[in-house]
Amino acid sequence: MFNRRELFVTLSMQKANQVKAVLFRHNTRYWTRTVAQDASEFVLFAKHGKRSLGSSGINMSASKLYYIYVRKSDYDMAKHFIGTV
Repeated sequence: MFNRRELFVTLSMQKANQVKAVLFRHNTRYWTRTVAQDASEFVLFAKHGKRSLGSSGINMSASKLYYIYVRKSDYDMAKHFIGTV
């Protein structure tokens, strides 16, 4: 992980896949990490100060963060490639 740099972060799986496809087409090696948002982060407050946990009103398709990393030496070139996405 020391020789890698974060290139792109998104909540959209479709956008992450587009970026990975561009990197693949340009023979740029990449690594990915997906982080699911914990349900405890979605705390909703009802009337009278009562708390309830849940996903009501939350877009669950945007409940994961997609990270894409490249080698530090490839970062500038990769940034240029994904500028077209």
